[in-house]
Amino acid sequence: MFSALRSKINGQSFRLIQTRGMAFANIRTMKVESVEKGKALDAFVHKEALPVLQKMDGFLGLETFLCGGELDYKLLTKWETIEALKAVPESTDLKKVLCVPQDGVDVKSYGSQNFMHLSAQK
Repeated sequence: MFSALRSKINGQSFRLIQTRGMAFANIRTMKVESVEKGKALDAFVHKEALPVLQKMDGFLGLETFLCGGELDYKLLTKWETIEALKAVPESTDLKKVLCVPQDGVDVKSYGSQNFMHLSAQK
C-alpha cells in the first residue's frame, strides 16, 4: 500500500524508499468535531509541523487524510529507516508543535502506530 503513496515537498515528488525491502511509516489518528475543524488542523500541521519534520533525519514526506463521515483525521509520516522512525517520539521540537491543543480536536481519541511496508500488489 505505501509504495503507491506520493508526497510533494517544495514542488518535488517523493515516494517511500524501500530499505532492505521495507519502508517505514507512522500514522497518527484523531477525531475532529467537523470537516472545518479537520481542515483547520490540516493547515496547522502543514504550517507548523511540516517544517519541523523536514529538519529530521530520514524524513521522506507526509500524507494527511480526513474522513468527512466519521470525522477521523490521519497524519501519515514516511521515514527512510527504522532508526529515523524510532526517533520521532523523542523529538522535543516535534512534541512542542504536536502537543499544542487544537480547537475541535478530541485529544482522548489520539492514537499513534508505526508500520513497515512488506509488499505491494497491483
